[in-house]
Amino acid sequence: MQLYLVRHGATVGNESGVYQGWSDTALSPAGRRQCEAIRRKLERIEFDVVISSPLGRAISSAQLITGLSRDQILICEAFKEFNFGAWEGLSYREVQRQYPREWQAWCSDWQVAVLPGGENFTAFYQRIHDGWERLAEVYHSQSILLVGHAGPFRVLASILLKMPPESCWRLSFDFGCYSWFECQEGIPVLRKLNC
Repeated sequence: MQLYLVRHGATVGNESGVYQGWSDTALSPAGRRQCEAIRRKLERIEFDVVISSPLGRAISSAQLITGLSRDQILICEAFKEFNFGAWEGLSYREVQRQYPREWQAWCSDWQVAVLPGGENFTAFYQRIHDGWERLAEVYHSQSILLVGHAGPFRVLASILLKMPPESCWRLSFDFGCYSWFECQEGIPVLRKLNC
């Protein structure tokens, strides 16, 4: 299996420094340019399947990168970004001010704390794990392009590399870059990161 991970292009929400999660903001002009650059980087690779998060910023990115229509892209709910609930649309300083108790709970035990109207990390991690297991079973010998978000990619990379869940914070997936895992005999190898 060849697995290429591409984080969606930058959005208006990213550029304003707010939690986006399940909220959808459009790609910014810079984000569209990032997708066009990725398209050029990956144009010689033939993908058996193109998969995207259901969020518009990921689908738009997948379309710009591949030239495919929405109907030609497999939408996978499991790779949706973390649900920040009531925190979405707020900066971290606004969250600290408006939700001080919840913020402290998150800082004290981020794997267990449930965000108001959102989810907790443990459920998020399990969602990514289960989604990957299903995809790997179906596409185990194919070339996959997965367009999505930094949060799910951090978790997925930690799963593939057999790292503990808390190690996901040590990984970064940048806008306008791709990362490549090659799975040989069931062993994933990270070939490229943020290229």
